[in-house]
Amino acid sequence: MSYALRFGGAASKDLEGLHPRIRDRVMLRLKLPCDDPRPHGSEHLKGNLKGLRRLRVGEYRASYTVDDDAGFVLVVAVGPRGAFYEQLRRRR
Repeated sequence: MSYALRFGGAASKDLEGLHPRIRDRVMLRLKLPCDDPRPHGSEHLKGNLKGLRRLRVGEYRASYTVDDDAGFVLVVAVGPRGAFYEQLRRRR
């Protein structure tokens, strides 16, 4: 089963703010969960971020949730590793 890829409003803004080359790399990596929503290299987040998964793209991170019933992957946030988790906590 193939999953649809959707972006939350904040994640769309995150992507718009990235350099086009980095944006392309992130988008290529985000297509992996469309075929397998829990690909090798993705991890469950813990604590108050429980329920989210994380993908690494070099020095960047992308966080998403999977809705198996509806068949989509919702990207919640994208950003550089340094401030990514704090930014993600504030959004939750």
